[in-house]
Amino acid sequence: MIPVRQLSHFLFPCLGSLSLLAGSVSAQYSFTRTGDLPGGTVTSYAQAISGDGLCTVGYSLVGSGQGRAFKFIAGALIDINDLSGGTVAGNALAVNSDGNVIAGQGNGASGAEACSWTNSNSPVGLGGTFAGGLFGSSVNAANADGSVLVGSFTSNGNDILACKWVDGELTPLLSSINGVTFIYATGVSDDGNVIAGVATTALGDYVPCTMNNGVFSLLPTFLNADNFYDVAGVSGDGRVIVGNGQRLVGASVRNVACRWVDGQIEYLGNLGGSFVLSRAYDCSSDGSVVVGYSNTAAGLAGFIWTQADGMRNLKTLASSAPFNLGTAIGTFPLTRAVGISDDGLVICGYGKFGAGNNDFDGYVLNLREAAPCFADFNGDGGVDGTDVEVFFLTWAQGLDAADTNLDGGVDGSDVEVFFRQWSLGGC
Repeated sequence: MIPVRQLSHFLFPCLGSLSLLAGSVSAQYSFTRTGDLPGGTVTSYAQAISGDGLCTVGYSLVGSGQGRAFKFIAGALIDINDLSGGTVAGNALAVNSDGNVIAGQGNGASGAEACSWTNSNSPVGLGGTFAGGLFGSSVNAANADGSVLVGSFTSNGNDILACKWVDGELTPLLSSINGVTFIYATGVSDDGNVIAGVATTALGDYVPCTMNNGVFSLLPTFLNADNFYDVAGVSGDGRVIVGNGQRLVGASVRNVACRWVDGQIEYLGNLGGSFVLSRAYDCSSDGSVVVGYSNTAAGLAGFIWTQADGMRNLKTLASSAPFNLGTAIGTFPLTRAVGISDDGLVICGYGKFGAGNNDFDGYVLNLREAAPCFADFNGDGGVDGTDVEVFFLTWAQGLDAADTNLDGGVDGSDVEVFFRQWSLGGC
């Protein structure tokens, strides 16, 4: 058997013919369903996307009540395993800018525990509590380089409290103002200095809050009482925070998508239907593009919001010029838009495609006119034999750039990922 590393010596003489066959094809707008991992019902949820738009993460059912974390790269769905010792319950909820750090929750011998996958398909537990507390923790978001992860843990008093992990070390964010306590950290700026999330009041309300360079403060709300808010995303510079909360619409209190810009709250609207219901999940690096879901006359639908155009139905937009992805999407509903790349042009989420409770499938929607991809390995805007040559030169040297499946190593599986995308002529 020929070692995989030596394959390049046999392929290089064929590059001329490969170049003639492939031609030069620019990357195009695209829509891709992630599919699901083997076992269980056909169920997957894409829950976050890297800043560069190349790595989507989430979880898929592999048996009754059993989920496995995955990453989706260049059209390949990759099982990234669960913590050992417990029942199967892996869930990837966060990913950094280049996809090399993924984080979320696993289920180990002691129970539910925050974990991370760093340049690897094998998770590392991050600790579920401190001595004397019940076990249970989860990562909800990661900063740009993945050195700061934020989420929640179980305290010694068995309360759920906000926390962060800096280079893997669990640190509580023990903060309160007049009886309002920070319980969930759900978003973080690129540098890790601005952390946003949810706090509880003595009356049981859930209110939005931030911790900016260690200073805890509450964000404004639409109502003075009976608040129930959720914070979901933070812009790269920490100035924009997105989520949802209760607002008076006509004579009724409705749950609506909103964003906070420099601490000021803004209502993002609704797509229609018999009642108002919307939620924002994530925003671009500068906070100018927001994604989420909204009620419509036909049910829930993913939205994309910009300052200039307001809230738009994501499927309608993607099906229209210049994207023209209606045929590719077909009848698949883009029920929720959950994550967005830094440039606001690659979106992930999931859609409910059947009548069953678990009939969901993840998707990735690429609205970049000429998206960076592994197929265009030399970055010249075309896909041809030159990309094969450059890839194998890089791969033969074991350089990080050839790690196309982002598992921290350079081996035969990277060749498979590269050629799967190259054979399609683009991304």
